[in-house]
Amino acid sequence: MGTMQNRFEYDDPYNNRVENPLEFFSEPFEIKPENRLTVYRFNNDQNTPFAHVNQCQWDYKAKAVRSNSHLGVYGFTDEQVRLGRCNYFFNPFSDGLNCRFSFQFLQLEVDKNNIFHTDDMEVVFPEANFIKGLTLLELKAIFPQYEAMIDAYSIAASNNFQDQYMDKACNEYEAARRTAGLIPSMLNENQGIHGITHGIRVERNGNAICQMLGIDKRVIRPFAYLHDFCRENDGTDPEHGLRAAKHIEKHYDFVKYHFSLSDTEMKLLMFACENHTDMIRSDFEIVNACFDADRLDLPRVGTTPDPNYMATTIGGLYAMALQHQVK
Repeated sequence: MGTMQNRFEYDDPYNNRVENPLEFFSEPFEIKPENRLTVYRFNNDQNTPFAHVNQCQWDYKAKAVRSNSHLGVYGFTDEQVRLGRCNYFFNPFSDGLNCRFSFQFLQLEVDKNNIFHTDDMEVVFPEANFIKGLTLLELKAIFPQYEAMIDAYSIAASNNFQDQYMDKACNEYEAARRTAGLIPSMLNENQGIHGITHGIRVERNGNAICQMLGIDKRVIRPFAYLHDFCRENDGTDPEHGLRAAKHIEKHYDFVKYHFSLSDTEMKLLMFACENHTDMIRSDFEIVNACFDADRLDLPRVGTTPDPNYMATTIGGLYAMALQHQVK
């Protein structure tokens, strides 16, 4: 596989000088069909967009890209965009209107097993295949719920961002953003029961429990989005927690950096993921908060949490409240 030179230098967060933060290849990486995941991203025309995240020139002739730093390559999935919480989908529209410039959306293909950071807004991975650049017309076909915003921006851009087109474009952008931050309802689940919507609610539950217990919540966010990440199905899969822990261990440095965790917190995260289905409570408060955050979302599958099987007193009180709601 031939490599293509990049132009920029970058200091990664571990103070290692990285001459080429992104390396481009003339041939795609081999990815097993069952592991392929389509993701999207945007560039500011020829360059990657963020000064603090591997900023460099993107080679549009390349077939694959790899990060040479701990920052990885970022992207987002169609589910993250559909939920309205993906800032990295909306950023180019707001920045493009404010600064009056064009941008380029890309379609990539990644190996799901290589994703080391995922949440409600983005996925981050060490390498990906570059499928193609997307026109705004193609983008609208992929995300039809944002048709009005994309159309209004397209008209403004094609008319050199003249003032008479800007109000409409800005108004449509603001209308599209009104869904951001909403917590998906358990009663309107149209994705997999262990997907991002579940993670959003687990994070919400865990943050509330940590606040009530007066403990640090840093482990909650990675647990919320990683504890079910390695599931092979939405049914019986007793090894998925262990696989999640091993997945985190495989990408230890990346996960540690992206979620700003200490080594102790990394161990607690792996322990919580491995044991969240078969351990009632542990000796660690933050692990117990993770357990209860997950269990409090059981109503999405028709099960009311049992207060006797909650790991924290706060979780038990929440479970009692849920039981009263169903009586």
